[in-house]
Amino acid sequence: HQIKQIADQYDASHGMCRFETILYNKLPANIPSSSFDKPPMIRTQIWDQGIKNNPSPTELIPVGIRGYQQLNERSNLCLAGHCSAIKRFQEISEKLNALKNEININT
Repeated sequence: HQIKQIADQYDASHGMCRFETILYNKLPANIPSSSFDKPPMIRTQIWDQGIKNNPSPTELIPVGIRGYQQLNERSNLCLAGHCSAIKRFQEISEKLNALKNEININT
């Protein structure tokens, strides 16, 4: 019985799930933060704590994460964004180096 209880606490589809957290997304332009409501499956206590702990309430909106799968999806999105940014910075660095070389050749 105790093993079932523990399993239920990690099952995102179960009402007893306790694997919940709040992360934050950048607030889209021209959309008021009041447009976003608490997700139905996130406990009120967790949501309220996320609102209270928002590091930048004018720029970030809380996002409820429930279960390992959602957390993993969020992690993959962040990693993809990070990799994309690194690739873009590398492209810009290469262009800057090419411009520096061109300037050095012409002077």
